[in-house]
Amino acid sequence: MALNLPGLVPSGLARSGFTTFGLMRDPWFLTGLAARGLLLVFLAPHIQDTWFVPFLTGTIQSPALDPWSAFLAGGGDSLSFPYGPVMMAAFLPLVLAGWLIGLPFGAEVVLAGLGLRLTLLAFDVAGFLVLRRMFPKRGALLTLGYWLSPLVLYITYWHGQLDIVPVVIMVGAFMMIGEHRFREAGLLLALACAAKLSMLLALPFLGIYLWQNKRLRSGFVPFAGTFAGVLAVLGLLPLLSSGYRDMVMETPEAAKLYWLSLPQDDGLVIYLAPLAFALMVYAMWRLRRTNFSLLLAMTGVSFLTVVLMTPASPGWYLWALPFLIVYQIGADRVGWWLVALFSTMVVPLLALTASGPRLPLLGIDLTPPHLLSSHAHSVWLTAVVAVGCVLAIRLFRNGIQRNDYFRLSRGPLAIGIAGDSGAGKDTLAAALEGLFGRHSVQHILGDGYHKWARGAPMWRAVTHLNPRANDLPRLSEHVHATLDGRDAVGQIYDHHTGRFSPPITLASNDVLLISGLHTLLPPALVERLHVRIFLETDEELRFFWKMRRDVAKRGHDPAAVRAQMARRKPDSDAYIKPQMANADLVFQVAAVNAEHLSRPKGDPIPLKLRVIIRDSLYTERLTKALIAICGVHLDLDFPDEGQTVDMTIEGDVWAEDIGLAAANLVPHLDELLDVQPHWHSNMLGVMQLIVLMQIDENLRRRVAK
Repeated sequence: MALNLPGLVPSGLARSGFTTFGLMRDPWFLTGLAARGLLLVFLAPHIQDTWFVPFLTGTIQSPALDPWSAFLAGGGDSLSFPYGPVMMAAFLPLVLAGWLIGLPFGAEVVLAGLGLRLTLLAFDVAGFLVLRRMFPKRGALLTLGYWLSPLVLYITYWHGQLDIVPVVIMVGAFMMIGEHRFREAGLLLALACAAKLSMLLALPFLGIYLWQNKRLRSGFVPFAGTFAGVLAVLGLLPLLSSGYRDMVMETPEAAKLYWLSLPQDDGLVIYLAPLAFALMVYAMWRLRRTNFSLLLAMTGVSFLTVVLMTPASPGWYLWALPFLIVYQIGADRVGWWLVALFSTMVVPLLALTASGPRLPLLGIDLTPPHLLSSHAHSVWLTAVVAVGCVLAIRLFRNGIQRNDYFRLSRGPLAIGIAGDSGAGKDTLAAALEGLFGRHSVQHILGDGYHKWARGAPMWRAVTHLNPRANDLPRLSEHVHATLDGRDAVGQIYDHHTGRFSPPITLASNDVLLISGLHTLLPPALVERLHVRIFLETDEELRFFWKMRRDVAKRGHDPAAVRAQMARRKPDSDAYIKPQMANADLVFQVAAVNAEHLSRPKGDPIPLKLRVIIRDSLYTERLTKALIAICGVHLDLDFPDEGQTVDMTIEGDVWAEDIGLAAANLVPHLDELLDVQPHWHSNMLGVMQLIVLMQIDENLRRRVAK
């Protein structure tokens, strides 16, 4: 079984730090660097000498606003440079430097070629560092998987393709998305597409990821606007050049996308590679909830599918490689070696048909002879495609089907909060809404399901705490509807007027909060909740809070509030408190000292929190974090031999410490939270943290089933 891929999701990429100094002491990194140095100094790939270097040096010798048309007018080969202006800008500085240095010695072409290969090395190192920044805890595996990859060494330094440049720029766009730097992501993706149009394949996945995630949707417009603006300048203006159209837009490489087809009547065909890609885009759209791991997995499967379904040029394999490496560093042993096997098998497959390098110092051509027959070559190609297909399936399965977010995509995350009147249910619900973001939460209030408005005669016979006074079947029906992705029509009870609001739409959303007196009572409702919370408040504190709320905020008479609480107590004992047995978490809040309740109005009241957690595995980690990071005083009890944990927590806690504890305890849940979650201080913040840990554990149990 694969390692949990969400654990590889970069938690707060903008906060991730890494250093390059340690790399210079890593023998594996130095080995890869030495191999690259030897290859770029002593080898001169044929395609660079034949195509790329002549185009760039010709541009240096005869500068023009339209270098593509000028090159063709001078008799240049239209295959020489099928790339956009960004590629030219990337390579010209070092190529020009090599040209100028070599000019006095008659070695300008040789050193220009060296400048081109040094540019490739610079982007290669940049790509490695970008991956390390994205996954700082997987540096050693990235060194083995990427830096020592035979595929990177062969394609970039032996065969001499330039695709490493747009691929690294594209991966940088993914990194910026992970860091929530959306304008920079749009800029980098536009540069990647202007360098090589094939990088457009990543655009629909990034766009869907931003649009489908309500927490990130505000970044869609900056991303799309920047991308469109930059690409309009760098990608569309060159279309005015006939040479650019001939060399870049009409390159024979583009026709390979239509190589595999299904013949139809009247000479029509169905192109299978574009069809498969369109289906992958549709699958991405159909995922209701996507996180960073899913984005990488779906993009990787799509790039790999295109490569396997076409007579791919050597450089095309680099398109899928970063995503395969991400899978490799999080896979089990079989997955790791499968990626390594695929990379190793592709190299001889390419070497059988692709040109190699020259060894200029000795005048030796190192292009290997074609020793295999066409049949043997086809068998090897079949084996490579077979391994690639297995990789695509495993990447889809492990990166998507085993992902918590994929499981959640079948319905919202449902959190139920029950408790007596004045216990603080809405306060806790608002605190949780601050974590997930209002845009991602649908809050269903149980008060909206009272059967009658205030003053109705039936309230003389029953209290609000009696289930018969509430339309619980309708509440359950609405919860089921929203969990199944359907809208419901509800209403809100106005505590100021005692009347119900006009009908409102309860739309399905990523997170569903249900808070009320009887949330944990109906079995049909309880079984659909992912996390069940019961909130109980010390009677003196509850009386204090209820008086402050009902008298100060709702305008009720103090004597009426006291009488109401006394009248409701039997129903509380009969119908509210028994729901505690259905809860995963029980929060019991009390004042540290009852004398604090007599403080002047507005002064904060120090609270202590008793938490009962049933059948959990995270209490030890939670305890250590609360003590070490939050600095609380904590007492533990195990009333039934460890199946239930009873802890009492006191102390002042800063909201920043709660956020730090959450980042350590549940780092992969940060993509479920808002971009800037609102953490609370003191006991309310502790409750936020514990609810998140319960969500994490319950999701893990769902995935394990």
